[in-house]
Amino acid sequence: MTVASDGWAVPRTRETARNRPNERESLIVELRDNEGRIGRGEAAPLPGYSPDTISGARTVLEEKRWATPVTVRAVANVRACVQGMPPSVPCARFAIETALLDLLAQRCGESPALLLGGRDVMPPPFAVLVDTLAFEDDIDLAVPLKIKIGRKDRFDAELAFLRLLRKCFGDGLTMRLDANGGLGRGDDLRRRLAILGELRPDFIEEPCPFADLIALTTVPVRIALDESLQRQDVTQCIEALAGRGLCHVLVLKPTTLGGNLRCLELAARAKKVGISAVASPTWEGPIGTGAVRTLAQVLAS
Repeated sequence: MTVASDGWAVPRTRETARNRPNERESLIVELRDNEGRIGRGEAAPLPGYSPDTISGARTVLEEKRWATPVTVRAVANVRACVQGMPPSVPCARFAIETALLDLLAQRCGESPALLLGGRDVMPPPFAVLVDTLAFEDDIDLAVPLKIKIGRKDRFDAELAFLRLLRKCFGDGLTMRLDANGGLGRGDDLRRRLAILGELRPDFIEEPCPFADLIALTTVPVRIALDESLQRQDVTQCIEALAGRGLCHVLVLKPTTLGGNLRCLELAARAKKVGISAVASPTWEGPIGTGAVRTLAQVLAS
């Protein structure tokens, strides 16, 4: 197995409410099977968000057991290979899983999406993340906008921006709001959710910490879970929120959750309790983004 570093610049238009850096580094993994095929994966933890680091991922990926020739004959083999990897380094598990699925797809002559139970359909576009928007630019109404909100003392300014977007583009524009837990607590939280609900967003990601969300009785807008999915008790959390109508969507990020197989497991559990799922990248490089697109294709099937 080969593990090599890679890096790229993230455009500043992709900065978030937490002011993340605009430069990224990843590890590119190459696995060779006994028949000379090469499968590629990528480990790209997002600083300030991912539970792991580049150094931790490198330590796991360079363990001797991954340096031997790899033979995979079915998705079950892929699942068995990654099950023993430390859950504390999900990006490494995602990288190995992606490389193994790449090998299997080459052997079978099928796409990774078909191997994972998907169909030959176009995946929905990823939401475009914005903090500000130049209105002279063309807006593709077929692509959702993911808009960061929840900055301290900025709610009124954020609300004005959202109202302007809705006024300019009408209901044809899909707005997905991401608060990173910053909409407050108690009465402030309920008031802000009510106001935002009037703007008809597709959903609001992580409006508040989990304890404050579970304390609500109703919500006037669809709620999505994102970073809460990294909790160890995630299954119980999903079921508890679904039972009270407080969660409607899972935002699945394979880099932080440990791969597409893990994301599909969460999506299947969520579907049983009436919750849908969407795939979302964390600004990986081309290999990682391609694997997230595979997830999106399977979810759309």
